[in-house]
Amino acid sequence: MQHIKKQSGYTLMEVMLVVVMVSILAVVAVPRIFDVVTDAKKKQRDAIVDTLRDNINRNYSRIKVSTGTGVYTALDTAANGACTVANPCFGNVLKNPLTDNWHKGPAVGAYTHDPTMTTFTYDVNTGRFYCTVGC
Repeated sequence: MQHIKKQSGYTLMEVMLVVVMVSILAVVAVPRIFDVVTDAKKKQRDAIVDTLRDNINRNYSRIKVSTGTGVYTALDTAANGACTVANPCFGNVLKNPLTDNWHKGPAVGAYTHDPTMTTFTYDVNTGRFYCTVGC
């Protein structure tokens, strides 16, 4: 009598089932992961913008109390281009000026948040710092 050796392993059907399940998970999960990253970048941008707006108003109030006349000041002395250590942005309103992820210009008062491609404009006459592109 001949003994049949039992083989261990997975059938083709089992392997295909696992591949299909992993594919479905990838299709569902990957876009959500990218959404989480995008949302985090937007929340970081929004926190910076809120801080800028608060500090613009704080500077206005400080100047008004000390001089009797409220004046909105320039946000920085940075040249147009990328915000870097050598060319920091928002130095007149932030204790720690921004040195990455933002560009200044080319339009007067325009600043772009690079990760979200959102452009903001600062109006030195009114103190408004508002979104103009990618809002």
